[in-house]
Amino acid sequence: GAGPPSLFVGGCVRDLLLGRRPKDFDVVTPLSLRRVRRLFRNSRVIGRRHRLVHVFFEDGKVIEVSTYPKPEDGAEESAIETESRDAWRRDFTVNALYYDPIKDELIDYVGGFEDIQARILRSIGPPRENFIEDCVRIVRGVRYACLLDISIEEKTWEAMVELAHTMAEANKRRMQEELWKFLMVRGT
Repeated sequence: GAGPPSLFVGGCVRDLLLGRRPKDFDVVTPLSLRRVRRLFRNSRVIGRRHRLVHVFFEDGKVIEVSTYPKPEDGAEESAIETESRDAWRRDFTVNALYYDPIKDELIDYVGGFEDIQARILRSIGPPRENFIEDCVRIVRGVRYACLLDISIEEKTWEAMVELAHTMAEANKRRMQEELWKFLMVRGT
């Protein structure tokens, strides 16, 4: 069958649903990062742990392109299974919404649309596991709650408080980048 389509994902979809102007746009694609680089000469690969391609435009806009995760066992899977697995690896439900511009369709595997309507920030999956996997998500979550004027779901907040001390061991560059975004008025 056909693979998953390239879709808008994350903050740009969230911001549009909240009536905000997106600062940047993220796309997830089945193409390899090498193929994306060949298609867009105005791009470069970034990241160590999670490699991405930034596509740069003359007006200063950047589109961040990531690839769908590969099945661990190498098995074939449907487009829906691939999209769903990608959604479940993200940080918060409000950041795991997809938009298909061809079909003009919102795609939600984790309840993010309901959380946006309720103005709640909720961890995807068990919050403790989410923040143990990546403690920078704690700062990111507080930043989203402040800048988007939404509440943090109780279990998510409890895990953030419990694991706040782990941020001392975070990758310094990533933490600096996240804190810098926190200080930026428009940084979401």
